[in-house]
Amino acid sequence: FGTILPKEVSFFNLNNNVDVPFLTDICKFAGSIEDVKIYLHPTTKKHLGIGSVLYTSTKAAKVCVDKLNNSTSMGNIMNVIIDIRGLLFAYSYLTFLIPMELKRFRLY
Repeated sequence: FGTILPKEVSFFNLNNNVDVPFLTDICKFAGSIEDVKIYLHPTTKKHLGIGSVLYTSTKAAKVCVDKLNNSTSMGNIMNVIIDIRGLLFAYSYLTFLIPMELKRFRLY
C-alpha cells in the first residue's frame, strides 16, 4: 500500500472563536492547503479546541509545525504537531468526547 506521507497537521488548545477561515488564514503561509477542519462535539456542537490542516506537501506541513507550535492565537498557546493518519487527533477527540457524554448521562 505504500508509505503514508506526513502531510496532516493537528492543532490542539485552539480558542473557541477559531473557525475554518481563520485557521486557513494563519496556515496558508506554509504552502498549499488541501483541507481544513475544526472539530465540534457531535451532539452539543461545542468547540473542542481541536483542528486539522491537510497540506499538499510534507515540507509545508513541517514549516507550519516549526512556526506555529507553542505560538499564541487569540490568547491560547497552540500545540501543533504533524499527525500521520490523525492518530493523536483521534485520541484527543475521544478524550474530550467521552467525559462530556458520561456527564450528559450522569455516569461521571
